[in-house]
Amino acid sequence: MKSFLEEVAADLVKKYGNELQELTIVFNNKRPSLYLLQHIANLLGKPFFGPKIQTIEEFFAAASPYVVADN
Repeated sequence: MKSFLEEVAADLVKKYGNELQELTIVFNNKRPSLYLLQHIANLLGKPFFGPKIQTIEEFFAAASPYVVADN
């Protein structure tokens, strides 16, 4: 049985092939991005330009005119 991220990687490779660098993928944190990129690399078997991957916090910070406060 394939994991969810393996299925997502297979779908992205099927739909976008070598155009993955045109995508932006938003996750809740950084951890799934490592696994997704590994699954894509396993499927392609060659060097590739990956999609831009952001956390939801980074995504909203980029879209907002406000500065994120320090912890």
